[in-house]
Amino acid sequence: MKKRVAILVLAIALLAGFAYGEGFSKNGMMLAPGNSAFNAGVGYGYGWGSIGGINITAGYEMIFGKFDLGAIPLSFGAAARLGIGISSPLLVSAGAFGTLHFCWGALDLPSSFLNNLETYLGIGLGMSIVPAFTLGFNTIGGLNYFISDSMAVNFEGGMYSSTVGVLLKL
Repeated sequence: MKKRVAILVLAIALLAGFAYGEGFSKNGMMLAPGNSAFNAGVGYGYGWGSIGGINITAGYEMIFGKFDLGAIPLSFGAAARLGIGISSPLLVSAGAFGTLHFCWGALDLPSSFLNNLETYLGIGLGMSIVPAFTLGFNTIGGLNYFISDSMAVNFEGGMYSSTVGVLLKL
């Protein structure tokens, strides 16, 4: 069932990309300095002592600046994530990350589908609060596929789970 939902969301994103033939990036970036975004998702993950369970995540990110790596613009910012793993035992996690974003539209490829695709990585401190307090380095990473200038389908891994959700650019 979970695979079917993920395949359906991906199919909708692919079809939306072909339907909207235009790219939404500005100056080769989807999330540019001064933008902020909220994301929420549902997925499958793992917790302390459990093999897996349903996870609900939410996050906020602010983009602070950009730099060019050769002719490729990259934007950077800071993100916060909160996750609740509904498994046995319950897992509550939170994290703060420095992030780096790359928009595939910056490559000026002939495919309009790739113009709306953005990938990102984040590294920072993560902690689990329940069942026991732990603190350590953690990572997040994923992709956003923009179906409009302000909304994207979001696929993210990290913070003890992999999720499918939505991102709203504020």
